[in-house]
Amino acid sequence: MSGLAQVNPSESKTPRRPMIIMEGPLVSDTTELLAGAASAPEESPTGQPAAGSEGAAAASRPRGRAASGDDLSKLLVADLQRIAQELGVTGTGRMRKGDLVAAIKDWLEAQNNKTKKPLLPEPDKALLAALRQRCAAFELDEAEKVMDELFSANYEKDAELVAWLREKLDTMEFDEIAERLGDIL
Repeated sequence: MSGLAQVNPSESKTPRRPMIIMEGPLVSDTTELLAGAASAPEESPTGQPAAGSEGAAAASRPRGRAASGDDLSKLLVADLQRIAQELGVTGTGRMRKGDLVAAIKDWLEAQNNKTKKPLLPEPDKALLAALRQRCAAFELDEAEKVMDELFSANYEKDAELVAWLREKLDTMEFDEIAERLGDIL
């Protein structure tokens, strides 16, 4: 052997860095701002939005801050601008934070006002009779039309009946609907 020393290959490697775990004050959970917004599936890479329509919702979510309809003021201006832009609120580029919060809340309130149902004393007996007739004849499409009319209002009395009818129609239990409505009418 010559004057060179033998080097063990396992000793010549550089030591590995310790694995860094992302925990602590810089990592936080977020909550959904918009009802019905889908979260990214588990298999999505960290920091990447999911593909498809869920990806747009995931990309627009505020990052690093908790958010709900009541605590918009806790969000960063950039997050508020992104939310406002996605909702279709215009002129947000130069708005101050308070104005952005107000604009988003105004937009959400306007949407809620569009979807409010009128409050009626009770379901229309003629509509209930028509629904009974359609269910007795197993006419799903016609029964759906009548149910949509019934469901377009809130009721002071018999609101649970309308919810029960919707559930039974969704599961196509026509005989039960016809029987119960026959007892009521």
